[in-house]
Amino acid sequence: MEQNKEKQSQSKSKGKKQTRQTREQRRQLEMILVGILILIVIIVIAVLVIHRRTYHNYSVLSSSKNENVQAYGFVQFEDEILKYGTDGVSLVNQKEETVWSEDFQMTNPTVDVCENMAVVADKDATSIYILSKEKVVGTVQTSKPILKARVARTGVVAAILQDNDKTWVNFYAKDGSLIAENQTRIDSPGYPVDIAVSPNGKIIMVSYLYVEDAQTTSYVAFYNFGDSGQSEIDNIVSGYTYKDVIVPQTIYLKDGSALAFRDNGFSVYQGENIPKEKKNVEMTSEIVSTFYNDNYAGVVFKDKDNNKNYVMRVYSLNGKMKFEKKFNIEYTQIKISNEMIIMNNDTQVCMIDLNGNKKFDGNFGEGTIQGIFRIASNRYMVVSESGIKTIKLK
Repeated sequence: MEQNKEKQSQSKSKGKKQTRQTREQRRQLEMILVGILILIVIIVIAVLVIHRRTYHNYSVLSSSKNENVQAYGFVQFEDEILKYGTDGVSLVNQKEETVWSEDFQMTNPTVDVCENMAVVADKDATSIYILSKEKVVGTVQTSKPILKARVARTGVVAAILQDNDKTWVNFYAKDGSLIAENQTRIDSPGYPVDIAVSPNGKIIMVSYLYVEDAQTTSYVAFYNFGDSGQSEIDNIVSGYTYKDVIVPQTIYLKDGSALAFRDNGFSVYQGENIPKEKKNVEMTSEIVSTFYNDNYAGVVFKDKDNNKNYVMRVYSLNGKMKFEKKFNIEYTQIKISNEMIIMNNDTQVCMIDLNGNKKFDGNFGEGTIQGIFRIASNRYMVVSESGIKTIKLK
């Protein structure tokens, strides 16, 4: 009997001990979970602070020596920079080093880039150079003066040529040979304002302008030089008319979608062989500037409320506005460079990410700014009258 009581007592004591251990383990687990939650909150807050932080200063990480930049233009060529001028073209890497160069003589060189291909054309003259990231791959001598030239990632080039009251829309292969040519007139289908070529090199998009019944009208035509366009008149597979509207800018994007900026909004077209207008965004305010990348279209208006000088709106390509932001900088350039909206004048720079957060607002003391390009999350190449510099925001 006494043995049974002793066993019961030992069992109760053991049970109480296990209960205390369980409670202690539970408390420890709760403390660990609370600690983890606190750490997560701290990390989230830190990320938000960094994400929303606006920089006002920078440090120079490196700079080119004895670099004459004032006679040249610069465009981003994937993760490097293409430098071009009247005496030639060269590729500059992120260390400000010249990778290769090609000499030529042009009077008014203009450049277009599509992924890993580029074209340099002598506006109002007849020379075209087709470039890859490694070298010049083809040249063209046109029969008439060049108004505009655009390149596809396949290396084919579309060009508008001037011929008195007529114009020509010509298509050239990567090696410079002529694929096709189409003559246009001011009265039919109109004067070509801008041109774009699809990344796969099959479709040319042209914006025409003409006057009908004393009304300015634009016509956006899609020429297909693949199988789908062979049975169509002049290879035109689709076209869209916009009355009392000007379409000054046409663009083909990386995924094969096309974008047309009008003076009253923009349109997005999709279709690999026969492009169709999928989105038409109309605006009542006068558009001051446009900018874009492969996922977004941006516009700038004058601020009607006069709280700020300008209003920026950024749209996804499905036509939905992602954000609207007011700002004051009197910019001379605006673009998207590696997911960052960059505005600048000769000395002042403003950067806004694609969520609408201001990332930099300040002045550069490097002389007159010619161009700014984002090359990493917090690193930029700045081209100014003092040379080419790689900077870090701080």
